[in-house]
Amino acid sequence: MEFTVRRKTGVLSVWFLMALNGCQTPMSLFPISDVGEANEQAFAKWTSQLSVGDEVAAFNPRHIIGPDAGTHLCPVCTYLDAAAVVVFAKESANTVSLANRLETLAVNYASHGLRVLLVITDGTESGIKQMARANSLSEISVCLLEPETRSDDLNAWKIDEEQENTVVLYHDYLIRWKKNELRAADFEQLERALKSELRVGRKISP
Repeated sequence: MEFTVRRKTGVLSVWFLMALNGCQTPMSLFPISDVGEANEQAFAKWTSQLSVGDEVAAFNPRHIIGPDAGTHLCPVCTYLDAAAVVVFAKESANTVSLANRLETLAVNYASHGLRVLLVITDGTESGIKQMARANSLSEISVCLLEPETRSDDLNAWKIDEEQENTVVLYHDYLIRWKKNELRAADFEQLERALKSELRVGRKISP
């Protein structure tokens, strides 16, 4: 009985979230009987991650490439309320493509004080330097997490390591936009969110 109630509660939560995002599926068509423990665990993991409106946490990446190379500067503590894009990503071809687009983003929005960090969660210093040389990366900070603090840093940002990447845009210490599994082909989603946050292209009323 307790399990059945818990399953129904999970379905109701999912249906409510979908409705908020424009889903028109009637509740009567939701197969409650088909919702198992795996679905509940997936939903619990999703809701445990940081969301838009949450405050970002301090962490200490080791900067390998970029403006802060050779330091462990925390972007939250160092750049305070500035807008920043932080990407936690595994090594992959998609990550290299994202790095190139992030480099262009950093150049284009430097005048707005934007900071861009790419944190390679499973990389090495030599691998990062090779990627930076091959792709002429210099304006973004490409970082590693130290083994001693890696777990704490990932937990502070509630990063799901099963995801290839997690992309966060924050400003004034609050998350303004977030996406898991961002493909390089969909990079304009991030840039649109950034333009909106920085009010780029908007006329300011006198």
